[in-house]
Amino acid sequence: MAISAPGIGSNLDVNGIVSQLMAVERRPVTLLDRKEAGYQAKLSAYGSLKSALASFQSAMSGLNSGAKFQALAATPADTTILTASAGSTAAPGSYTVQVNQLAQAQTIAATGQASADAAIGAGATTTLTFDLGTISGGTLTAGIYSGATFTPDATQATGTVTITSSNNTLNGIRDAINAANIGVTANIVNDGSATPHRLVLTSSSTGASKSMKITVAGDATLQGLLAYNPAGTQNLTQGSAAQNAALTANGIAVSSASNTVSGAIQNVTLNLVKSGTTTLAVARDSAAVQSAVAAFVKAYNDVNKTLTDLSSYNAATKRGAI
Repeated sequence: MAISAPGIGSNLDVNGIVSQLMAVERRPVTLLDRKEAGYQAKLSAYGSLKSALASFQSAMSGLNSGAKFQALAATPADTTILTASAGSTAAPGSYTVQVNQLAQAQTIAATGQASADAAIGAGATTTLTFDLGTISGGTLTAGIYSGATFTPDATQATGTVTITSSNNTLNGIRDAINAANIGVTANIVNDGSATPHRLVLTSSSTGASKSMKITVAGDATLQGLLAYNPAGTQNLTQGSAAQNAALTANGIAVSSASNTVSGAIQNVTLNLVKSGTTTLAVARDSAAVQSAVAAFVKAYNDVNKTLTDLSSYNAATKRGAI
């Protein structure tokens, strides 16, 4: 078998010639690659410019609302007592706010049971009727009222819960009350005693008009456990009373069913945290304006630098930016 090599005997560099021919053939592809790289670089540059302009536009929008320059801030001297916010029509000035008591929800607890899963009563169909209202007068001793009256809240609809043999356990009663969405929430607390499982009911809203009255019709055992009338028989004991928040604003007494108090000071909302006295300053919110102006300055400088970087010419290298 004969073995030969290109160019032997002819003094021709065949391999070199072939390489050069291939390089010539690749030149269009190389040019296209360079063009693609250039276009990609320009696309990236336009993306950087677009991002800088978008940030600048957002900063411009931050200065486009007159409300920002009219905004007011409500600043309490002691934020552990209350926090506050002010609307644009609030009256600037200094106010003294004294919080005497916070609004709270009523909590009542049933007697303990040995098990949260054991059936209570004979399983007869029983209706629990919940009324919310105000307890007035009388005295409270160890969680039981004597001589008090109960006035239903006409704005709160009566709620009912049905208990049958399918849910006549503490867990079942809790779940049925919570599912009924009647302005009362139920939980079970373990107090560590011999009969530790206690059903605890809490009114969903704070305020003096959200005290509970529970009428039970049906199973006698459930009636003995859950019937509760602040003006009569009370088979549950009160842990915390339903009450309004009580405060003064510049010496004027204010009562609120919620710890979020609006209207005590013109167009100012107070969020009460604890009892105590603090001053509240209502003044123009210069910090918001300063922040908006600072954001505008930064965005302007950023877009200006981006434009400069993308369009500059380097005299030393004799090259222009992308």
